[in-house]
Amino acid sequence: MLLAIAAIWGLRPSDQTSAWSQYTEAVYKAFPSQKGTLARGATDAQIDRLQAVIPHQLPPELIAALKLNNGGAGRHGDNTIFFGSQMLGVDGIIRDYQNWVLISREDPQDYADAYTSAPHDTIKPMYANSAWVPFGADGAGNNIGIDFDPGPNGRSGQIISFGADEIEKLKIADSYPEFLTLMQSLLTHPNTHASETRGFSLSDTYIVDALKELQPRK
Repeated sequence: MLLAIAAIWGLRPSDQTSAWSQYTEAVYKAFPSQKGTLARGATDAQIDRLQAVIPHQLPPELIAALKLNNGGAGRHGDNTIFFGSQMLGVDGIIRDYQNWVLISREDPQDYADAYTSAPHDTIKPMYANSAWVPFGADGAGNNIGIDFDPGPNGRSGQIISFGADEIEKLKIADSYPEFLTLMQSLLTHPNTHASETRGFSLSDTYIVDALKELQPRK
């Protein structure tokens, strides 16, 4: 049986008002080169537009994070704040979410049996779901996001992986604050280090793949 990573390590979320600040400060301390990779915060108008597009109640901690940093800085918004996965800003969340909504409408789910999740049945066996809201992206069609339509063993609001390469989807954490706590704890993992292509990474690979390797199986 697969266990949720955050539960294994006994992690608890930080105070919701400071969780994002705590995480970014820890990143900058560990990897000073990351300073300046995130944009200034989203405006109230941008947040209102986001919440008008997404038909789910977004976690207040995510909204707080976007008000501090609206995704990546620079023309292309590139950043590697989640161990090689980008933090999406308001425009990126809306773009990726709407793309997945379109895919979910076109996908007949004929191949549902091909998809699995870890832990078992925490995520519905689907390629796309309009109730999955991305906030992280690897730039290759894969996302980290919030699941508002979980499997029978999951919970609404859990943080999951999904995307073009995610045949086995991973429940990463029970909530967005717990996700940030997990990311911060991994900064001191012995296999975390600077990476030429990803800024910093865990075990020289995409964060979701690294977490799958860390998760014990029975």
